[in-house]
Amino acid sequence: KLNVEIAATEAKTIEALLTDQNYFDLRRGKRITKTIIDKNKGSIPVYSSSKNEESVLGHISEKYLVDNKLALYTEPSVLFNLDGSVGYCFIRNDQKYSFIDVVAALVPKKDNIDLEFLLYKLREEILKTGADYRSKLYFNKIKDYALNIQIPIDTNGDPDLQEQRRMARMYKKVEEIKTEINSGLEKILETQIDV
Repeated sequence: KLNVEIAATEAKTIEALLTDQNYFDLRRGKRITKTIIDKNKGSIPVYSSSKNEESVLGHISEKYLVDNKLALYTEPSVLFNLDGSVGYCFIRNDQKYSFIDVVAALVPKKDNIDLEFLLYKLREEILKTGADYRSKLYFNKIKDYALNIQIPIDTNGDPDLQEQRRMARMYKKVEEIKTEINSGLEKILETQIDV
C-alpha cells in the first residue's frame, strides 16, 4: 500500500469543507433498484457503488427519473462511494446521469476548480476517515468528518486553476507508477520457476 500526498508549491491555499456551499454542491443519490431500471429502460446511466469506473447499474428512462423526482444530473462532478467500495471516486462528465443512494456527488460551484484535482484531493480526505469496504461513509455525518479540500489560490485570492492542474498531473503520474509496479508484481507472481 502506497499513499502519496502532493503539496502545493509556494502558493497559498484555502481550506474549503465539502459542505461549504460557496465552493461545492454536495448531493446524495436516491434509491433506485436494478428492478426499477429494468422496468423503465432508457438512455440515462445510473451509477452505483463500484471499484470500476466503467461500471453502470443500468440505463433508465429520463421520464421515469423526472416523474418520480429522482436524481438527474447534467453538470460534471466527482462521484464518490458512501457504502461498499468506500473511497473510490470517479469523474462523471455524462450529458445526463443519475446515481443511487450509496453514492454522493461533489460538484464544484466555481469554474476555476479542476475536477481531476478535486478527485485526487477527495480521495485523500476520504482515506483519512478510515472508512473502507467494511464500513460506511455516512452522508448525514459528512459535516462531522470535517473533510476539506486545500485549494491553491492565486494572488487575488481566487482558486488557482493552473496550480490545481499541475498537482493533478503529479497525482496522475503517481497513479501510473503504482499501476506499472502492480503490473510488474503480477508478472513476477505468475512466473513459473523450474528447478
